[in-house]
Amino acid sequence: MKTNLFSCETFFSLLTKIKFDGRLCYHTLIMEKITQSDVLIIGAGISGCSTAYYLAKKGIQSTIIDPMGVGEEASGWALGDLNILTGQGLDGPLFEFAKNSLDMHRLLHEEFLSTLGIDTQLKFLDTSFIAMDELDIKDLEILANQFKKRKFNFKWMNSSELLNSEPEINPNVVGGIIAEGMGLLNPWSLTKAFMEDVEKNGGHFVKDKVNELIFDNEKIVAVKTTTKTISCKIIVFAMGPWAIKIQDWVKNKFLLPVRPVKGQIIRLETNSTPYSYVDWQDTYLVKKSDGLTWVGTTMEETGFDKAITEEAKKDIISRAAFLSPILKNAKQILQTACLRPVTDDWLPILDILPEIDNAYVITGGGRKGILLAPAMGSFMANMINDGKPLPENPYGLKRFTIN
Repeated sequence: MKTNLFSCETFFSLLTKIKFDGRLCYHTLIMEKITQSDVLIIGAGISGCSTAYYLAKKGIQSTIIDPMGVGEEASGWALGDLNILTGQGLDGPLFEFAKNSLDMHRLLHEEFLSTLGIDTQLKFLDTSFIAMDELDIKDLEILANQFKKRKFNFKWMNSSELLNSEPEINPNVVGGIIAEGMGLLNPWSLTKAFMEDVEKNGGHFVKDKVNELIFDNEKIVAVKTTTKTISCKIIVFAMGPWAIKIQDWVKNKFLLPVRPVKGQIIRLETNSTPYSYVDWQDTYLVKKSDGLTWVGTTMEETGFDKAITEEAKKDIISRAAFLSPILKNAKQILQTACLRPVTDDWLPILDILPEIDNAYVITGGGRKGILLAPAMGSFMANMINDGKPLPENPYGLKRFTIN
């Protein structure tokens, strides 16, 4: 069986040529005139576009600049799961933050559908947490206690009940939990909707690369791009894992503790797909709106290497086929790899940069980046509008200070 392997850039370029040339050309031609912006946002992923959207709600116009385009990195290629059930960082203040962000997603879906005609494809589905042995059962008992604490609706199921609910999973399953509350959407559609709403309200997008920051004392007053100089009053770095590049631009005045973690996903074509989001030991199966079954993922500390690998493909398919044997012979349609911005404590960074009076950073959403995007963007817009850091900021840079 021949497998088509694309990099994110290659496949998105193909889609762009087929569907989006007119829109991208509009950006490129019109935005050549932009040489000044009150707020300049570097990075057109979901965090940057969300920040611009919530700034526009406050009457603050912004310009987003990115060398690739809107949502062409992880924001356009992520699974798009809105998972408040499990994941790193949810034990602390992030849980309420994430829960609030999930509610914001519901409102955004309705708004963008009615005002822009863009369907973010938001839906909610059950999650089946599968146990294949007694060790898995013990892990699920811990998870069940967390669900009780957070007042999630869930129920235990024996092997017969699970196989009746999900007939294509491994027949040797010993039991599991089915829980409510998982959201799923198209992250590229959401990022596009943020950007279109920003433009509708007077904001702009510039497809260009920032090469240098221009300072006046302790303020960044402009950026030099490949084609021009753009002046600004406020600058926001929404660069995902590439935010670490800020350290070079500011001559290492401070350290920004964010790093890239690569995640690879495979999309399969099969006549039989799971009815819910199926989870087993960090392996997931879910059918998305494109009609394909998405399986993943990996957590690879490989620096800024975005290449898809045969090793990851074999690992993902092996785990998925163990969980659902029918997937062993499924047709492999696409393999993608993207970089998530991750911090050591798995919490985002939302703060004013130290020693620079007018610079902000938003990054570190990790595997929760799509889920957290509305809350992160709103948080950042409020901070910019107030013009000062929060006295108690759980997502500030001070938490990384060593006393």
